[in-house]
Amino acid sequence: MKKLTKAIAAISAAAVLAIPANMSAFAYNVSTSNFTNPMVNKSKGGARGYSWDTYYQADLPVLWKKLLNANGKYTYYATTDTNGNEYGSTHMFAILHRGVADSANIQNAKKYIDNITIKSKKGFYYAPCVEYHNYSTADEPYDPDDPDDQPMFEYYDYGIRMMDGPYLQDIINKFTISSLSDLNYEYIKAHGEFTGALYLKNYYLAGLKLTSSDPYTRFDEPVLERNPDGIGFRTKVTFHVKKPVFDETIVFNNPSGYTGVEVLKNIKVSCNGSDTDKNCIQGYNSISVVNGVTLKVPNADYKNWNKLYQGLITCPTLTTEIKGEVKKRFLNSNFQTTRRVGDILYIYEGKNDTIGHPQWKNGTGSQKFEAFFRCGGRDELGHCAWIGEQLNSVTQVRFYSGSTPTSYGTQYYMCDPGYLKNRLAVG
Repeated sequence: MKKLTKAIAAISAAAVLAIPANMSAFAYNVSTSNFTNPMVNKSKGGARGYSWDTYYQADLPVLWKKLLNANGKYTYYATTDTNGNEYGSTHMFAILHRGVADSANIQNAKKYIDNITIKSKKGFYYAPCVEYHNYSTADEPYDPDDPDDQPMFEYYDYGIRMMDGPYLQDIINKFTISSLSDLNYEYIKAHGEFTGALYLKNYYLAGLKLTSSDPYTRFDEPVLERNPDGIGFRTKVTFHVKKPVFDETIVFNNPSGYTGVEVLKNIKVSCNGSDTDKNCIQGYNSISVVNGVTLKVPNADYKNWNKLYQGLITCPTLTTEIKGEVKKRFLNSNFQTTRRVGDILYIYEGKNDTIGHPQWKNGTGSQKFEAFFRCGGRDELGHCAWIGEQLNSVTQVRFYSGSTPTSYGTQYYMCDPGYLKNRLAVG
């Protein structure tokens, strides 16, 4: 099969020899001395601008390591034809010399490719897209003793195409992903994080970066590596999903069930030419191979159940989940809480909740109740709909002081619900 491929290539090469004598049979080298910006694609054929097979390589500029080192991080104009007409989206920009990019050492190519940005004279930016084709057959096994079975090193296998719009999206849609079978909360909790990879076979976008809209997914710098079968290369982007972190909350009911957390969410691609005023890159940059994965986080992992109380007395009803400053005050015993057991309603005053009345500290049970009632207690109870509902069905109300998150404190007063309802109504 390889010999058949080489025979076809030989026929194409013979056709190239029919071009004018002042044109090279193979891709022409661009050096520091003959470099122009823009560079020129000398093709006259019907597929000019698009094709870079063994026939059309004769017309394309080839970028050498010395030139790329000299230019450094550089913005190139889009390649033109011999009349100065600019090529555009999906057209070839240039070929990469084997010293810059070959499959055996493809990891070294990235530093050169990432320095390339391509711009139209009209100000539009293209995504510089490296693609691989096995034109030289150098990646295939060959018999070193068979002169007809040698690689055709005069041809190059790596070229850069100018991409944007839906054509760029077609390339990005070729991303594949490693197995996600272990991407679940239990695995991440046990191992610290989940690690996987996205792959793009035989393509790379200069300056490639991946981002996700969720805070738990991060991406490593892309690497270029040889394809597992030895033919060509692939882009590999390793990603890590860390354990979701929540503000620990205190709840007053059983924290059963799960909270869904989406990871690998809205993955976007950026590359050289992104984030510029004029480009058709950002609108065509979504990775579709995965569109979010939902982790099921057990509520009990971050919601601490306080089993003493049913909730904080608040307006318009009980608060049954607290965090932040409210949680801080609760843990400091600065609260009004409640619970119902059978036909009895309990009202608890935290030991550090300040009631500015002398009888709160020194009074008898009824005096202490009056101090509580006049110094905010009536408003607290009267504006909590849950308290009002319970007063319609309980037979007794008991009041406690000195309460903490772990202790009910001491009972100081009790009354029937009708009395308390009347006092809430008339003061």
